[in-house]
Formats: sequence, structure tokens, C-alpha cells
Amino acid sequence: DLHSFPNRRSSDLLLLSAFGFGIGASLTPCVLPMIPITMAIIGAKGGGKLKGLLLSLTLVLGMAVTYTILGVVAAKTGAAFGAAAQKPAFLVPVALLFALLALSLFGAFEISLPASLQTKLQGGAKKGFGGAFIMGLILGPISAPCVGPFIGAQLIQIAQRQQVFTGGLTLFIFALGMGVLFVVGGTFSAALPRSGDWLTRFKQLMGLVILGFAAWTLRYIVPAWLNWTMWSLVALVAAPVLGAFEP
Repeated sequence: DLHSFPNRRSSDLLLLSAFGFGIGASLTPCVLPMIPITMAIIGAKGGGKLKGLLLSLTLVLGMAVTYTILGVVAAKTGAAFGAAAQKPAFLVPVALLFALLALSLFGAFEISLPASLQTKLQGGAKKGFGGAFIMGLILGPISAPCVGPFIGAQLIQIAQRQQVFTGGLTLFIFALGMGVLFVVGGTFSAALPRSGDWLTRFKQLMGLVILGFAAWTLRYIVPAWLNWTMWSLVALVAAPVLGAFEP
């Protein structure tokens, strides 16, 4: 059906971006250092490569369940907006939320759970496949400081689309992308990338992408001159992030 081709291509791009965002979320300074710790908690380290692979896959499955539920809820909630999702009263707050999420990735503030709740969640995990699955279920809230902006960007797009299956599948794919390094860490711990300044720069780069989403969201409801102005501001923010003023 030729009429459905643009929507199919748009959905494919959404899923591809979700997988990329998942990988990006796993590379942020909040999540990457957690991978070897998480593998130790569930008993994936020191038990052989096969056991580590199976445990890490079980953990990723738990992550996928949590995020899939979020995607379905976002799609069902988005349906309540109906045609309002295409009006300025909806799109302007969405763009502002994208901008706030970008500021979070730039380091202006953090989205996090209370420390006491994070400790309680971490303490609930046990070794073995059941523990790995439970740890996967709660890993989303634990990694909220860095994953929140990535998830927020995905949830807003899902709510706008109002498609339950696509919403669940999108965050399922996000969880698979985020789980790539967990599988690598559970199977080959020495293969994990090392922490460093490049992680902070990567986090800022992802913030730049989400800031671009803010300008892109408003492209049809603002005058052309304002649209170009917004993209110029994005470019001005991009300059220091990409090191334009460094020696």
C-alpha cells in the first residue's frame, strides 16, 4: 500500500532511533559504571561466559518488560489528546519539555530517585536468574539520572503517535539497545569501554540531539524566521559542545 509507506518509514526511523538512544543511554556516566557492579550483584562475573551471557540476557528481558509497559501506557495516555496533539497548546509544552531534558543532559540538573529508594531497590536484587530478572525490572528507576531524558524524549513521541503496539515495541527496542553493553559486560567484562571525559562529552552530544527535537517539534506552527532562529540557537549551543572554542 503506497499510502502507508511514509508511515511505515517513519515507524522504522522511530524504532531505529530508539535502539540508538538505548545504546546512548548505556554509555552515559550514570549507567556505564553500573554495568560491572550490576553483573557482580546478579552473579554473572566469575561463573563462566555461558552463565554470564544467560544471566545478562535475563536482566535485559526484565528491562524490556519495564520499558515496554511504559511505552504502552504512554501510547494509551496519548490517545486522550486526540487532535489536540497537533495544536500549539500541546506542541509548545512538548518542545519546552524537550529543552528541559536537554538541559539535564548538559548538566544543569539531574532527574533522580531519592537515595534511600535507590538503596532499597538495589538491596532487593539476588543472585541467579530470578534475581537478574528482578534487577532488570528495577534498573530503569535506578538509572533515572541519565536515562530519564532519553526515555522522556521517546515517551513524548509515542504519546503523539497514539499507537499502542508501536509504543510498546519502541521502548522494547530501546531496552534492547540499552542492554547491549550489559550483555557484553556479562559475557566479556574486559570488553567494556572505560570511563573518562569522553562520556561527559557524549552525554552533552545526546543533549544536543534532544534540543534539536525541540526545534523540530515546532517547525509547523511558528513563522519561518522563528524556525530559522531556533535552529541558529541550536547551532550556537552545538559550538561549545563540539569544542569550537577549545585550543
